[in-house]
Amino acid sequence: MTRKVIMKFNPVEATAIRLKLKETWGHETIKLFEVRYYGSA
Repeated sequence: MTRKVIMKFNPVEATAIRLKLKETWGHETIKLFEVRYYGSA
């Protein structure tokens, strides 16, 4: 579900969301998230 929501946003909003996630989860977690969802896309 999270992936579908993020893909609906434009790049600027997606970047803002990634920064927010980075604050919440930390850099390593968001790194894994990006590899999993963006790297495989």
